Amino acid sequence: MKNENQIKNVKRNMFLLFAGRFISDFGTALFKFSLSLYVLDVTGSSALYSLMLTLTILPGILISIFAGTLVDKYDKKKIIGLADLFSAISTAVLLFMIEEISDNLLLFGIGVVLVSFIQTFLNLGINSGVGNMVPADMVPKVNSYFQAMGAILTILGPIIGAICYGTLGIKMVLLIDCISYFLGAAFTFFMEFMKNKERADAELGLKDSVKYIFTYVKIYETVKCLMLMLFTLTFVYYPMTNVTLQNIMQLRVGASEIQLSYAVAALGVGVIIGALFTSMQKMEKSLLEIPRKLFCLAVVVLLWCLPVFLYLRMETSNSRNLLITVVFCVILVMMGFYYTRIVIPSYSYMQMYVDENVRGRVFGLATSALNIAAPVGLVIYGVLLDRKIEALVIVASALLLAFLGLNLLSRIKNVNMLQEEN
Repeated sequence: MKNENQIKNVKRNMFLLFAGRFISDFGTALFKFSLSLYVLDVTGSSALYSLMLTLTILPGILISIFAGTLVDKYDKKKIIGLADLFSAISTAVLLFMIEEISDNLLLFGIGVVLVSFIQTFLNLGINSGVGNMVPADMVPKVNSYFQAMGAILTILGPIIGAICYGTLGIKMVLLIDCISYFLGAAFTFFMEFMKNKERADAELGLKDSVKYIFTYVKIYETVKCLMLMLFTLTFVYYPMTNVTLQNIMQLRVGASEIQLSYAVAALGVGVIIGALFTSMQKMEKSLLEIPRKLFCLAVVVLLWCLPVFLYLRMETSNSRNLLITVVFCVILVMMGFYYTRIVIPSYSYMQMYVDENVRGRVFGLATSALNIAAPVGLVIYGVLLDRKIEALVIVASALLLAFLGLNLLSRIKNVNMLQEEN
């Protein structure tokens, strides 16, 4: 009877978790895409839109470690629920201000920063709290479902966002976003979290707590290796699938926006397939295969030279653009597949084996690092691609991933190494 109740509670938690996150994240995806259209319509400036994107990243860089400290000290369920609730209130205030005062971009910028600040706590609460929501053996499966859900939202968000923005306008989209946050908070508060373990460093102050996490990561070799790997992977993957893809397809090949959208959607399809495969694999096996997956990803990146070769060798025509689009779609499905099969086991390991009293700070440090890697990668890749050396950039990226795989392979040899002593 007890087991039946536990199973029911787990299923109930899973439903509430994914229903709440899907609704909340869907509203966010809807608003972000609609905001990009609004900024471009009002100003015609890509630079201002880039500034808006930067504003969404900044809080994650600046406060993640400190936010992780607070997440470790307090109830994760309340943090997640209150973060959604405060996001809803902030969005409602923004909607009221642009309705009653002005709809200038300054107010939008302030609203974006405020919501991004709050969402930093929400994301850290979820990443560090998955182990409190479901049994340990279900953590990798939950992460797989999250990756698949994120990919679906990446595909659906722009489509529905464009429709809603075109028919309803930015204010109605903002209202939908507000409602989605309220619903996300409601689903979270109905969840049942498992009791937290005793916090051994609860007496530490904020400054000492932040210092402690660097010591912790330095001591635990596997955690340090995974964080360095995720940093390097983000540095390569994010600019490759954004700047490099657009540079080759639009600026060099002259592909249409529809053809580019097919390639982006193919990446999402690869992520979904990778998530489904990972959900069916045991945690230890999928983690030990990360070095091999990095080598496979390096080979996939090298395949980017094929469309580059095609646009250099073939005369400009619709058939050439179509061929390159098809080639890119195949490559990006594989890229999303292997990327997901690397990221999910890495996050799952930290959620399962990192001490609960420091888990928020570990993810806070990881979030700060990844949010630095992405824009730095964009800038460096952008400068290199402006020099029209796409092939060199692709080869260098593949070699970096291969080196990363070799380095990780020398450190991760067996399952016993992964489960280090606390």
